[in-house]
Amino acid sequence: MYSTGLGVQGTMWPEIGDQTFVHDPFPNEEDWMKSMNISEDFYNLISESDNSPTMPPETAVHDLCSPTSSFVVLGENYKLLHGYIALLICLFGTVANILNLVVLTRKEMATPINRMLTALAFADMLVMIEYVPFAFQMYILPKTYSYSSAAFVLFHSHFTQILHTISIQLTLTMAVWRYVALKQSSQASAYCTFPRCHRLILAAFLCPILICIPNYLMFAIYHERKYYFTGPYSNLPIITQSPDRSTLVGSCETLSKVPAMSSDAGPVSCLESIAEFDNYLVDLSSLAKGSNQLLHRIHFWTFSVIVKLIPCVLLTFFMGWLVNVSAIEYKCVLSYIGILVHNT
Repeated sequence: MYSTGLGVQGTMWPEIGDQTFVHDPFPNEEDWMKSMNISEDFYNLISESDNSPTMPPETAVHDLCSPTSSFVVLGENYKLLHGYIALLICLFGTVANILNLVVLTRKEMATPINRMLTALAFADMLVMIEYVPFAFQMYILPKTYSYSSAAFVLFHSHFTQILHTISIQLTLTMAVWRYVALKQSSQASAYCTFPRCHRLILAAFLCPILICIPNYLMFAIYHERKYYFTGPYSNLPIITQSPDRSTLVGSCETLSKVPAMSSDAGPVSCLESIAEFDNYLVDLSSLAKGSNQLLHRIHFWTFSVIVKLIPCVLLTFFMGWLVNVSAIEYKCVLSYIGILVHNT
């Protein structure tokens, strides 16, 4: 770590191409949301969306959120291990789901419920496989702000949202399927057929593509260009980075009476030390920013309520009912066994 002379800390940047950055052009590079290719405005929007009451700075809540609190330090330390832990989990999950697919696709295992379990294992396996390159890029490899990096973050957000929605729909479909099979046991063979099962699986994979349209419209990739000083000029007590090159040129004019500073390659003038860096971030789209929060509300009700909350409530009802039916059946079996033992 080093200081620019203005109290702004930075980190040494890795070599990119033929040029090595000796000054961090982004003072907020260590910010977690920045490292995820998400802009500061988007991060502030997420922070402000919390409806919990604002606590005074003197409270313990503020202390827990301060950069020096044990929880924040623990989070920063865990972030160094998260990428490797995620890779192990993804490896185990991928192998486990492959084994599920091998077992469930055997001829003797052909039942409608097993077909749904096969589709669920396939969706979960795709989530695990896709997260491997994401974990490498975000937590293991050096941070980059290239267009390809931002495009992959945007793809990851859409792809995982679609697959999570597919998993929720398949799980809810299986719960309803079992409910119908037990509630209408005499007509289960007519209702719970393979053609109907295949149609439900196809709908579970296709509907989320349409349901996630608000998510496609919410985010976009934006380009930012930063200008900054390199070499010995990066440590002077002046403005060392700016989105406007003229600001740094003005700083050079204030140093016009100062001789060119030396570096390993020889004397370097102030203007020659100005470099640029292209930064690509995932931020709210122009449609989301200009829709008077209409798109925000649609996004909230779609994913928070319709896709997640309502299915969880329905699953709780169906699971409770199935557990109750199972308990009643178990008591009936025990009673029947008791009658047989008594008669013998």
